[in-house]
Order: sequence, then structure tokens, then C-alpha cells
Amino acid sequence: MNARLKLVLITVATVLAVGATASMGFWQLSRAAEKQARQAAMDAQHAKAPLSANDVTTAQQPLTLLHQRAQLRGRWQSTSVVFLENRPMDGRVGFLVLMPFVLEGSQTALVVQRGWVPRGVDDRTRLPSIASPEGIIEIEGRMALPPSDLFALGGPTTGLIRQNLDLPQWRVETGLALLPITVAANRSQHRRLGPRVASR
Repeated sequence: MNARLKLVLITVATVLAVGATASMGFWQLSRAAEKQARQAAMDAQHAKAPLSANDVTTAQQPLTLLHQRAQLRGRWQSTSVVFLENRPMDGRVGFLVLMPFVLEGSQTALVVQRGWVPRGVDDRTRLPSIASPEGIIEIEGRMALPPSDLFALGGPTTGLIRQNLDLPQWRVETGLALLPITVAANRSQHRRLGPRVASR
């Protein structure tokens, strides 16, 4: 290989490397801008006045309420609790507790992510009872998407313990008009249900 050809190859390789590096840099900047825009949109939603039950039930597109705060009056459908398994927290295995909340003055209901409880060490099927006051109460939280699905190979799709929540199926099971959006309890409630959970 003569010196001229070698110089050409080195120049081409350098140009390609610079181009690839620049492309990656622009991609990373674009991703950073997307994340900043997404966070700004979430912050704007969170800054709005808390939603009422009427705001939620009259929303034409419930998913536009994502990330907004909510102060909702209604009643628990405590007979329809579901425990989503394989939801670790702080290095411990446990369940995410979901329960329908029927909004006051309507037949519409929301799934509330009530919090996290640890799994029984010796028996995974031993579940805590979840204290759920009867009658009309008020809850506070943040509008959120349903819990993300985990990869499952034939896991249970019905019963108290499930791998994932099939919302259309749960609508049929409960007979409730469940909206396609959920309420995530405030952090103090979401991390653990604490003293409101008692072993059976």
C-alpha cells in the first residue's frame, strides 16, 4: 500500500469516526431534550389544582389527567382487592395492592394503587387484610397509568394474587366501570401500608 492510498484510508476512517461520534452526541442531546420536556409536562400537570371526582368522571379523555393531583370522594370496593406479585421494594419481595374506588355520585370507579406489602417468608399465599373504611371517604394521590406488566409464563390471571392486571378482564369480574387510569397513593401511603395492614 503506497503512502497516498494509506493517507486516503486514514482520512476516510477519521471522517467516519467523527461523523459517528457527532451523530451519537446529537442523539444524546435529543434524548436529554425529550426527558426535560417530559419532566416539564409532568411538573405542569402536578402544579394544577387537585382533581375532584366530578373532574375525573366528566373528562372526555381520562389519560389527559395523568400526573395531576387528585382529592377524590367515594367508597372502597374492598371485596375486589388484587395483589400483584413480584413487585420488589428496598430489596424485599412483596405485592402491590390494588383496589377499586367507586367515585361519589357515579357508577364510575378507579383502580387505586394503595401501597406495597411484603410477601410471607414461609407462605407466599398468606396475605394481609387491608383496612378499608366503609362509607364515603376522601383519598389523595396522583393520577397514573396502570402498573406495568411483567413478563409472565402462564401466571395466574384471576384470583387474589396475580402477576399482572388485565384491566378489561377486571372490569368484567368486578362489574364496575373502571377507567383506564389509576390513582397512585401519596408516597407515605404508597411505600408501605404500615399499621393499616394486619396479618390474617
